[in-house]
Amino acid sequence: PTNDKNGFGIFAVANIACGDLIISHEEPIIACSARPNRSICSSCSTPIGTLGKDHLKADGIDVSLPYIFDGIDSDDLVLTTAHTKCKECDDTVWCSTECFRKCQEQHCIFCKGSGPLKDFIEKEEENATILRLATKVIAVAMSHLTSLSNDKQTFIEQCFWWTEYGSHPLWWEVGAPKDDKKDITSRFCTALQKTLIEFIASKRIDVEETVVRQVCSQDTVGSILGMLQCNVMEYEFPSPAGQYLEQVFEDSCEQFAAHGQPISGSGLYPLLSLANHDCNPNASIEFLQESNRGSMVATRDIAVDEEICITYVCNGGLGGGDG
Repeated sequence: PTNDKNGFGIFAVANIACGDLIISHEEPIIACSARPNRSICSSCSTPIGTLGKDHLKADGIDVSLPYIFDGIDSDDLVLTTAHTKCKECDDTVWCSTECFRKCQEQHCIFCKGSGPLKDFIEKEEENATILRLATKVIAVAMSHLTSLSNDKQTFIEQCFWWTEYGSHPLWWEVGAPKDDKKDITSRFCTALQKTLIEFIASKRIDVEETVVRQVCSQDTVGSILGMLQCNVMEYEFPSPAGQYLEQVFEDSCEQFAAHGQPISGSGLYPLLSLANHDCNPNASIEFLQESNRGSMVATRDIAVDEEICITYVCNGGLGGGDG
């Protein structure tokens, strides 16, 4: 549904009581963590491995600290028993077969051999998250295109799934005009095209070079980045190391202030991303399963036909004040 002010929105079809779950554990279409972490699932951000080796030691926490688990060593406390690693890179792991199947095809497109593209994104530190997300958007489109016969690849717009969102302006037109955004987009497109064309030559992907140039054109990529800037939401939930420190030390301990940081990242959600901002919101977004699956919870009673709004202020997103 739409409203008079913001376009698309979410509205109550029945009376909702404060505390009710409005949207339950929605998976993002695409997501990426705020920083590389081999101890969380690349798809859903669920913590993986053991508390001791994969989270405490990896976070630089002295595992000689007292434990709260009687008779259990932290290396034996398993958080996720089964997980799958990418066979071609050391950076990606999935917590389950379901997550692996969901993301493996798209991941493989930009996995091994995309060094120059990864280097470009890492150098653009301030915009690294939105560029990583845009790469995943392109990967989803390319995986759809490679599944089509060559004669059907000419209708590439059918794979431009991001246009289904109500807001997908050119990135450099979001908020105050910024020439540097247009320049970054241009250089990003060059890196994308070069990487994908090399993959065509090595027969890693089966598409025409003209298709790559169309998908990775400045205006197409600019609309992807604009859509992400307007619709992506941040997620955050306590890390295993953070929960451990909170249990061991009832009072805050400055010695471990730099450790146990929350698991965080950004994701594009089919329904949650449609919620509009209000300074007096009637709902909030919560991450209740220690993963990036988001839920919408009513923060007060909501009447039928009332618009359901959240606040963007705490969530932040990718806007940085531009949106």
